[in-house]
Amino acid sequence: MERHRFLIRPEVALACCPRAEHGAPAPARYRVLVLVRPDEAERVSALAQVLLRNTDVTVIESVIERAGCLSQLVLLTQCVAPGRAALSRLVELLGLKRNVRSVQWESVPSFAPGNATHYQ
Repeated sequence: MERHRFLIRPEVALACCPRAEHGAPAPARYRVLVLVRPDEAERVSALAQVLLRNTDVTVIESVIERAGCLSQLVLLTQCVAPGRAALSRLVELLGLKRNVRSVQWESVPSFAPGNATHYQ
């Protein structure tokens, strides 16, 4: 299985994302899943990064993996509530791209001790 992984170190992700102040809601994590033709996967990944630049959304991890005859781009993101609008817009714009076959986003449960849920 062909798999490309682009990982932002946790300390970099935290530096890019505004920290929740005392009493403010903590950033939530979301996963964006995009099915795309294999020859377009890198281009769609780069487009997603550009579309999320200058938003309240931090891309924690970007993974491209083979999914049958297509490739799946998985973006693990983090943002506070206002950043969800940028994620919604990302999904809308990627869905309009010719070579994108499917795009969706979903919330990812927070990691807590005793919670073995992983994002993949």
